[in-house]
Amino acid sequence: MPHETETDDATREAATARVVQRLFTNPGDRNVFRVVSDEFGVGERLLRGWVEAATPAGDARSRRAPRPRFSPVVRTRVEPAVASEGAAEPAPEPAPASTPEPAPTPEPEHTAAALDDRRASLESEIARLRQGNESLKAAMRALLSE
Repeated sequence: MPHETETDDATREAATARVVQRLFTNPGDRNVFRVVSDEFGVGERLLRGWVEAATPAGDARSRRAPRPRFSPVVRTRVEPAVASEGAAEPAPEPAPASTPEPAPTPEPEHTAAALDDRRASLESEIARLRQGNESLKAAMRALLSE
């Protein structure tokens, strides 16, 4: 374990003044203590202690609030629009999509026949998508084999 050597008051004052001067001219400099400690041949921790003891408690660096580690989470809640009874504006038509979308089905009633129809339509859509997926796989195989 290294022992501390005694430094004279002139070195302490000069090193402290150099750190304060560099922090005043360039407050964003993160290497001040390393550069000055190398310049004067003293340890960084010792130099930091000298500077903390020499600067008043009202220093701008000590008053600065710590930066939050993560940005705050912002949550927004969309309130439903209240429709006025008298003047209802028609909803704007959406722009036509490049790929045809399946026609929206009206809300089916919760009967067994309606649920069976919905299940059958979903199963047919799944079969169609699987067939398309298989054709894409075959095309990729053909392209990669060349």
